[in-house]
Amino acid sequence: IPAPPREEQDHVLVDNSGREIENSNLKIVLTGDFSKDVKYILAHSSPEDTIYYLNSPTWLPALAEIKKEIPDLRIIVRSGGNDIVAGWIGEESDKSKHLEDSRRQLVELINGHVNYFIVNSEFSRKRTLDLGVDEKKVVKVIGGVDCSLFRPSTEQVNDDVTKIITVARLVEFKGIDDSLKAVKLASEKTKKSLKYLIVGDGPSREKLEDLTNKLDLGRIVEFTGSKRIEDMPHFYKDSDIFLHLPVLLRKYERGSSYIHTETMGRSYCEASASGLPAIGTSVGGVAEIIKAGHSGFLVEESDFVSAAQYLVRLIDNAELRLKMGKNARRLACQKFDWKIIFDQYIALFNEL
Repeated sequence: IPAPPREEQDHVLVDNSGREIENSNLKIVLTGDFSKDVKYILAHSSPEDTIYYLNSPTWLPALAEIKKEIPDLRIIVRSGGNDIVAGWIGEESDKSKHLEDSRRQLVELINGHVNYFIVNSEFSRKRTLDLGVDEKKVVKVIGGVDCSLFRPSTEQVNDDVTKIITVARLVEFKGIDDSLKAVKLASEKTKKSLKYLIVGDGPSREKLEDLTNKLDLGRIVEFTGSKRIEDMPHFYKDSDIFLHLPVLLRKYERGSSYIHTETMGRSYCEASASGLPAIGTSVGGVAEIIKAGHSGFLVEESDFVSAAQYLVRLIDNAELRLKMGKNARRLACQKFDWKIIFDQYIALFNEL
């Protein structure tokens, strides 16, 4: 079954920046023409002995059509958190359909045909229930990182230069402009040398590069562009602090609007597994990944001043960084590791 809409893809067919991963073994095979999609699914699976898993409700109408003919069809859907409120269905080629109608259709399909609907945070769970999804179908599964791949560095800490990293698509709701402002203020408050790495790409890159120049951060900031997931452990290992300050972005489209935000944040999980203390905003599901005061710090949305203050605390105190980093690593291994996630998925499969 295909990846979700391109805006929501993350480490599936694309990397953190939104660029397609080269040599991927995955390919999009469904089209959004649900009558054709039904034929493809039936031709490549056996409904009697298959549990159908969708990584987004986007193509749910195709499975719902099959379930009309095969009532015992077993369906599990995972939501990325923003897909239902955005009313994403198929390839979104029909822009004339009202967003509220698409959202209502998805909720009806979930309630009528899905066995379990997996959400990635308590924030997403509450928002899903508010839309009218049956509470008995909703299952919360938080996290998703390979803790054997994403690990802390074993090298001695270099106290000469403190390395800050952000890993994100360069889009508006990621709040990277606030991160740049926080780094600017921190650079003025500490005597330590800083390096700020922004890993990812996207439509906001030129604007963010302009802001970097305006803030006179050219000697500190480096935009790496998009990177393959296989290369990411190195970038985390070579860093000291993870900084990511997403915001609540209201999007207006198809006659309505919705809030697009960080409903969990897989890069927080990766940073945590890599033993990095994190600074994030208390929006969406971020507070469910960062344990404030234990594995990192949380600030209010757009409060880059407080973020800068926490940055300085971590920059000037290597012992605090290491302590919080160890806490973050422990938290990731206990709660966010794929092994734990898979056990929860298998438990659901066994119930069907």
